[in-house]
Amino acid sequence: MEKYLSRLKYVFSEILHFSIANRLTVIVVFVILFLDQVSKAIMRSVLTLYVPVEVLGDFFRFT
Repeated sequence: MEKYLSRLKYVFSEILHFSIANRLTVIVVFVILFLDQVSKAIMRSVLTLYVPVEVLGDFFRFT
């Protein structure tokens, strides 16, 4: 019986450690995604958007 209880304690401790690691992984992933979205918003507000210029169209128009 004692062997069974020690085995059960071991299994419960492994489940507890796995769930803590799992929670930390989820938290880290959400923090990374949040920081990614915030940095995108900052870059869009600070930098001007790229506007393409037709170089060949202007060249052929003037020749």
